[in-house]
Amino acid sequence: MAIYKFPATLTKENDGGYLVNFCDIDGCFTDGNSLEQALSNAKDALCLFLYHMEQGNKKINSPSNPTSLKCSKNESIHVISCNTGDYKSNRDCVKEILVKNNLWSIPVDLNQLAKNEGFDIKLLPMIDEEGSIEVSKDKKIIKINVDDYPKRRTFTLAHELGHWFKDGYGKELFACRDDKIRNEYNAHESEINSFASELLMPYELMSQFIIDLNDMDMYTEDNIEYLIADKFNVSKEAARIRFKKFVKEAIT
Repeated sequence: MAIYKFPATLTKENDGGYLVNFCDIDGCFTDGNSLEQALSNAKDALCLFLYHMEQGNKKINSPSNPTSLKCSKNESIHVISCNTGDYKSNRDCVKEILVKNNLWSIPVDLNQLAKNEGFDIKLLPMIDEEGSIEVSKDKKIIKINVDDYPKRRTFTLAHELGHWFKDGYGKELFACRDDKIRNEYNAHESEINSFASELLMPYELMSQFIIDLNDMDMYTEDNIEYLIADKFNVSKEAARIRFKKFVKEAIT
């Protein structure tokens, strides 16, 4: 999972469409019926191409300096950004992150993960907010509402780390208010919540934990959720939501 920026040459055709070519990546090209569509397709093509190169452990060349590229009258240079993490499932992304940081164990040490990523964690009184993440050239801070109960603060930390990994370091300030974090109809925040849940309770680790339970028939669903909450150091609510999703994933 990585962030990339590569220059693309867009060539305007007589019919109004555009051809897109990445000079630094052999075989990576696309097109579009309009400039907007061509740029959107360019991002998708670049991301997918680089993702498969990562998966195959192939060398990815450094991008050319856009100002050094020459173009003709009907051509223009555009810098295309992409995050190959967008093409990986939360499960794959989380495992890659935790294994890389030597944190593939139960419970997941999010404080150490944040430290490894260079963040200071500050517990502060916050009005109408559960947490925020601030990234700039000279500081990386995750703020968490000290008035929330401990396991809620743990989920907030996972949520803010989700922004860090999924949003690709692209913004200098996020502010996640209570209603945003809990509102399942906010598509992006819902995706970040799913990532946070996987970060706290990775599918493979949860699967192994459940398999290792003796005499599964003696446990009710409520018992299992309680054991998950205790083992992974999360709230009962988080364990319940994650377990239901785990069961759904296991049978599909």
